[in-house]
Amino acid sequence: MNADFTAEDLAFQDEVRTFLQNEFPAEYREKIDANIRLSKEEIINWQKILYKKGWAVPSWPEE
Repeated sequence: MNADFTAEDLAFQDEVRTFLQNEFPAEYREKIDANIRLSKEEIINWQKILYKKGWAVPSWPEE
């Protein structure tokens, strides 16, 4: 496995890390840490947050 990341890769990692720290609701993190499933409403809310960021995937493209 090649673990040599480009500057672009590292910048994206930082972007994702910062986004999750700032945008992933703390109460969701607490539930997940306690091995409690998120509700349908919580999942939908998280999908809306991802959509606003442009990271929603309505469907994966066929290859």
